[in-house]
Amino acid sequence: AVPSLFMSFFPSCLSTFKKEFPRVNIDVVEKASVDIIEDVRKNNIDIGLIPLVRPYVENCQDLIFETLIQGKMSVYVDRDSPLTKRKNLAPKDLLGEPIILYSCEHIKAFTNKLFKPHGTMNIQLTSNNTELIKKSIAEGLALSFFPDFALINDSYLLNGDIISIPLVDDKQVQPDIPFGFVRSRRKFFSFTT
Repeated sequence: AVPSLFMSFFPSCLSTFKKEFPRVNIDVVEKASVDIIEDVRKNNIDIGLIPLVRPYVENCQDLIFETLIQGKMSVYVDRDSPLTKRKNLAPKDLLGEPIILYSCEHIKAFTNKLFKPHGTMNIQLTSNNTELIKKSIAEGLALSFFPDFALINDSYLLNGDIISIPLVDDKQVQPDIPFGFVRSRRKFFSFTT
């Protein structure tokens, strides 16, 4: 799974699932999406949680993908940033701004594609540690990008230390970010308890 991006709602979903299916054992491991897909193919895992975007879902006839949540990409800045006055932000608005990027191939590919026509991003640091990223944002060291659902109930956002601003493309459209699960077409689940 990519649990760091699901932490705002994953625990409550897990709790509900465990009440419904108490005898099912769950092992949550964080890996890159490509590794998760490979583990599903090799039957090392039953199900994986990943962003459902190209190239992951292309040429995968042996797998089933289902969307669990549809989000939008947002920019996260500290409360004192002049960017907080903006209704939304486009890539051209962020050129030169220090960026800390979540170390996930999907986020990297998404932001590279969005920024490519405008220039190079000023990436100061990449990390898969969301706490480090959020603390860095709150302290004004850099801004970052996450799907809006990733931090929806996060304490940094709720107490106003970081501010979420919609990220739009050149047409002022906020791109969709689908997340969901992947499983093998060859493996069937039984919900008998």
